[in-house]
Amino acid sequence: MRFDFVNKKIGVFGIQQSGKTHFARELLKCFRAPFVYRLTGDFDNVENAIIFKQTDKYGDLDLFLATAKRLGTAGKIDAVVLDEFDLFATESRLSQGLLNEMILMHAHFNLSIVLLSRRPQDIPSKVFESCHIIVNFIIDGPAAKRKFIDLHADYETLMPHLQFEKHNYILKELGRPPLLFEAL
Repeated sequence: MRFDFVNKKIGVFGIQQSGKTHFARELLKCFRAPFVYRLTGDFDNVENAIIFKQTDKYGDLDLFLATAKRLGTAGKIDAVVLDEFDLFATESRLSQGLLNEMILMHAHFNLSIVLLSRRPQDIPSKVFESCHIIVNFIIDGPAAKRKFIDLHADYETLMPHLQFEKHNYILKELGRPPLLFEAL
């Protein structure tokens, strides 16, 4: 990949088995030590990843984020990965506390943030629209599609070209129009 991912917020979106996790696993190779909040075993075999194995899907998030902040500030990790981000991205959680601080100020802790989700429509606009890089695989549903089209008009012409079998994707960098890419 030829993009600069240092201290960036990166959103990766797509339905199950669209290529989202494969892309994210390849993306993590661009980092020295990504710190992953593990909901499934999808990232367990990524060589450079540090996996946080939570005991409670929601209760351990603050512990993970506090640890990420400390490790990032100390230079021991360079990325934070939140899989199934839509499960945590409620307006109330994002209005205060560690999640809000990490999402809005990740660069102050020398961290990139990688957010993965099947439901971009559930992610508040202040997070979605502030991603430096957005990667979207095929996604269904009018609310999900509208989220991308509202971000940039070119999505309306590009999204019909996404195919589940091809695992192709659209990549948009902040300030640039989205572009269609073939699978990795």
